[in-house]
Amino acid sequence: MPRPNRHHHVQSDIIMTTGSDVFEEAEEGFLDESGRFLDRRAALVSALVHDQVKDPSKIRHNMLFSEDLW
Repeated sequence: MPRPNRHHHVQSDIIMTTGSDVFEEAEEGFLDESGRFLDRRAALVSALVHDQVKDPSKIRHNMLFSEDLW
C-alpha cells in the first residue's frame, strides 16, 4: 500500500477482504527490492546499509518499523 500506510493498515485491509485474521501469530517484516521477505531485524540491517533509515538514533528493539523509514 502507498505511503503513509503502515503494517496495521495492510493487515486491516486483508482482514476486511478475507474475513480471516491470519496475523495473530505471523512474523512481520518487509520485502526487499527483489521481493525477498526480510524479518524486522534483517530489514533493519538492509535499510541501514542502503541509508534508508530517517533517524538511526531512534531505532527500537534492534528492529525496523515502517515509521523508521518515513
